Amino acid sequence: MAVYGKPIGTTVRAVTFLLDGEPSGMVGLSRDRNALKFFSDYTDEMEHNLGRMAALRAIRTVMKWVESATVDVWSAAGHDEGHRLLKRLGFTQVKGDYYKWHGLY
Repeated sequence: MAVYGKPIGTTVRAVTFLLDGEPSGMVGLSRDRNALKFFSDYTDEMEHNLGRMAALRAIRTVMKWVESATVDVWSAAGHDEGHRLLKRLGFTQVKGDYYKWHGLY
């Protein structure tokens, strides 16, 4: 996956969003043993456009998947914006950069 920068070695369900017709970001879930990982990645150009409807729709779509998960969903924030977004989406900070979704399962 060009946006992610390297092959992903797990099963992935993701939404890719475009900027000027080119893939510029993705958000999704990857399966890791008995849990899911919520992840996102975007190009430098997309960073200034994360408030665009395409990005917001992608996040909303993936959050529906998170909310219906029957296993733990984990995520890691690599920067201040990641911490802010994960908290806003309802993830709970567990330790340091690590967050967990406490769903209805």
